[in-house]
Amino acid sequence: MNNIYMKKKYTKKKARGFSKITGKSRISRTQTKQLSDAYDIIIKELSSSEREKLNKTMSKFQKTFKQKLQDKKTKSKKTPVYKSSKYYKTLQEIPAPLLDKILSKINEKYELKDDEAKNLLMKTILASNVSNVFNKSLDNILEFNKTILNYCKQACKYLSDIQSYSMMYPSSADEEEREIIDDEFRPVKQSLRDKMGSVFFNLNKLLIMRNNIVTQLDNILKIIDNKDDDSKIYKHLIDNLNIDYYKEFNNAELYNGGRAFNLDDKIEKLRHELPNIFEEVKISFERLLKTKLIYSKDDVTTLYSIVGSIYDATTSIDYSLAQFEEFLDLKKKSSISRKSRSRGSTSRR
Repeated sequence: MNNIYMKKKYTKKKARGFSKITGKSRISRTQTKQLSDAYDIIIKELSSSEREKLNKTMSKFQKTFKQKLQDKKTKSKKTPVYKSSKYYKTLQEIPAPLLDKILSKINEKYELKDDEAKNLLMKTILASNVSNVFNKSLDNILEFNKTILNYCKQACKYLSDIQSYSMMYPSSADEEEREIIDDEFRPVKQSLRDKMGSVFFNLNKLLIMRNNIVTQLDNILKIIDNKDDDSKIYKHLIDNLNIDYYKEFNNAELYNGGRAFNLDDKIEKLRHELPNIFEEVKISFERLLKTKLIYSKDDVTTLYSIVGSIYDATTSIDYSLAQFEEFLDLKKKSSISRKSRSRGSTSRR
């Protein structure tokens, strides 16, 4: 007699074409072929819409399966948080007080009695770190100064054109004829003056930023100055950045005998020489800083004071360079807007 509480056994009914596949063990090649044939028969009997629906379903299934498999692998190989790359720090990235503590601990652990070697290593690491930061600022200053020189080149061209119109008198022209010629070319010269004024309007903004950069570079030199060739190379860069362009243009305008061309040649020469000067300063700066740190007191406070003062100066430089980036963005937006208005007025015509 059957027990009414006994669970009824159900047998799974196999789909048509799959009845020949038996057992739970790994299937043979023959059974694999039978499965493949069975799939083919079923798919052939499907309509085009049903096939499309099946393809979409299988694509979703494969995508989900692959994602789960990838997540499983990632989870099994999960890196501990404290070993994550964001926690890796080179000795150059560690603040001076902490760096001193780490190096002191290393000396204690390995019973190294040579504090002089530890201090020398610490100063070398600090010099390298500060130099990397300073060099990045130098690269940006070079690009900044290129923009200043570009504006100066534009102003030189307008001044040269103005001077050329001022020298168009025939050798036989008397004072009255000269006045007639001046009146004829006055509108052209005034237009060139306006363009030159627009250039100086932008140039003035950049020179204000330049003045702060030069001040901070000079402050850094005061900290590391060793009165040697490296200091001269550094000072030479400051002198080339700190040119009084207003005075240069005033001098060029006082003479009609081609002084604008002389100023243009000077600017062009600077454009070619400055990249090499900047590279020389990078080398000289690191040597000056290492010398300053090596011959300074070994206490961390003194070292951090030197390094901190240089960091403060570079931070101020970077602030001026950030203003320069904003200046470029505004110029770019203004140019796009001007072109857009120009296209609009052309289409209305």
